Amino acid sequence: MQYLLLSLLLIFQLSVSAQWSEVQMPRPNVQLSAVSLSNKIYLAGGNMDSSTPMEVIDIYDVERKSWEEKSLGEAKLFIAAVNSENKLIFGGGLTGFFPTLTFSNLIEVYDPILDEWDS
Repeated sequence: MQYLLLSLLLIFQLSVSAQWSEVQMPRPNVQLSAVSLSNKIYLAGGNMDSSTPMEVIDIYDVERKSWEEKSLGEAKLFIAAVNSENKLIFGGGLTGFFPTLTFSNLIEVYDPILDEWDS
């Protein structure tokens, strides 16, 4: 049931119309993080099979109603994600493979305007 709730649908509120909409994600995902910036929603890390972290960032453009994909520097789950000064910061989380997952101390900064990464 957890997969069904977290991986099949991304639900977000459209603040302009105050209505709820449903959007199907490009792939099932659980243990991911979400952050928004400039009408885009970024879904980072997570996993599809409860054991293997992913490095993918699925990006949903609310205005265009379309998805694109970027990659983190390392595959992670339970990653922290925030936006600050028009940049996205992804940090921490768990990396490796179950049952030997390890803590990550990598901080990655993404500038969506310049489409550049820094760590």
